[in-house]
This record gives sequence, structure tokens and C-alpha cells, in this order.
Amino acid sequence: MSNTAPPAPFPSPEPAGAPLPVLQQAPRNTQGLISLILAIVAFVLAVNPASAGIAWVFAIPAIVLGIVGMTRKGKKKTTSLIGGILGAVAWFVSIIVFFVAIAAGVAGNVTSLPDPAPLTESSSAPAEVQGDEPAEEPAEEPAEEPADDSAKVGDTVTNDDGVAFTVTKVKCGLKKAGESFLEERAKGQFCEIKFTLKNGSDEAVNVYGDNITALIGDATYSTNSSANTFDGEYFSTDVNPGLSAKSVVYIDIPKGKKLDFVQYEPLFSLFTGPVLIKVA
Repeated sequence: MSNTAPPAPFPSPEPAGAPLPVLQQAPRNTQGLISLILAIVAFVLAVNPASAGIAWVFAIPAIVLGIVGMTRKGKKKTTSLIGGILGAVAWFVSIIVFFVAIAAGVAGNVTSLPDPAPLTESSSAPAEVQGDEPAEEPAEEPAEEPADDSAKVGDTVTNDDGVAFTVTKVKCGLKKAGESFLEERAKGQFCEIKFTLKNGSDEAVNVYGDNITALIGDATYSTNSSANTFDGEYFSTDVNPGLSAKSVVYIDIPKGKKLDFVQYEPLFSLFTGPVLIKVA
């Protein structure tokens, strides 16, 4: 019997390590992304006085989609939160900018009343009577009708800011206005008003639908914001000093009516009144 020690047993293989857990990212929140994009567009429109009135079209969907995105389980909520808050801020800013613009336009229309005409000697003192004979009264001359010096279609009128306004064509009786998906159907009849605006001032001028109105008697008619085009752009355009822009707007009026005047008014100028162009 030998004294040789038995061979050492082979070490058992160590168990393989458990696989590392795979970190899974939360899936993208589509509603939140759309909410953020709409909120950014709404905010850009809200800070511009020319487009503040339509910012709510993008702000409200941004808020709704932001709320919906916050309720989605297992998805990122950062974009939804930012989009909802920014949409609400844009809506609030648009309301402030819109009413400030209206207030500025109203202030620009305030004019002072003319001073009363002073009394003349003939109106303040009675006629002298010599003896018993009554004083001879001067013969009344027929009143002359005032000359109609109103600017008409084709005339150019320049306001105090140096902006020249020319109505080149007025056509009524249209049933539709606008292009493709922006087409609008008239409730009465559309009047198409083509005009040119030349900026002779030292600053850029923004032209949009609220600058143009039509008058029939004492009634005022606004343009259709969807159908208007300004130098080929929708909603508004900027005209730098020395440049001009051709635009066309559409105004919905009752059937059988005719326009009396077309009016251009820069709503954000406190010291410049409206320009009237006679149509009828």
C-alpha cells in the first residue's frame, strides 16, 4: 500500500454571473412633443401685436395636449409639462397684447372738438332803426354746395406718418374668397378690395387685416382674416421704409348693399388718423 496522497480534486467552475439589468428608457411622449411645438408657435404669435388675436388657436391645443401627455403612464412628462405651461403663458400674453393694441388704436382716434365760432357784430348787436323805417335786410344768397374733394379709387392718399395708401380696385358680389383650405363662403356677399401701401416713413410698417375696414352709412365692416393676402403672405406682412406692398382683402357685407368708403388706419400710431377712400 503506497503512501502517495490522492490527487487534489479539480475546482468546480464558478457559476456565471447574473446578466446586468438593461435600463429601459421611458417611451417618447408624442402628445407632449406636439404640445411643446404648438406652445412655441403660440408664444411667437402672442408677442406680435399683428398676430396676437390668433395665438389662442395654437395655445389652447397646446394646453390640452400637455394635460393629456401628463396623464400617460410610463412616458416622459417633461415636454408635456413645459408645453402646457408655455401654452397657458402664451394665451395670457396674447390677451394682454391684443387689448393694449386696441387701446392704442382707440386713443389715436380721439380728436378735440373745434372751438365755437366767435360772434360777429351783426349777430351780437341788433340792427339800428332810423326813424320809423325798418332796416333793410340783406338779400340771402343761395348757399353753395361744398365740393366733393374725397379721395376716390385710384387716388393716393398719404397719412401723417408718410405711408401712402392707394385703393386700386373694388369688386363686390363674390360668393367665395380665399385659396384652397382657407377658402371662405360669404354669408352675404364678399367685396374684394385691392390696394397698394408704400412706406415713406423711417420705420417698418406692419400691414394686416385690422388696418382695413369698410363703411356703409354708420356701420363698420371688418375683413375676413382667413381669405386676406398681403404681398403674397397670409395674415400680415412687414413693409420696410421706401418699399411698397400690394395686398387684397375681402369684406363680407349684406346682399344688395354697396360700400361707401374704404378706410386704412394704423392701429398702433397714437397721432395718425384714418385715411378714407370713397367707393360709391
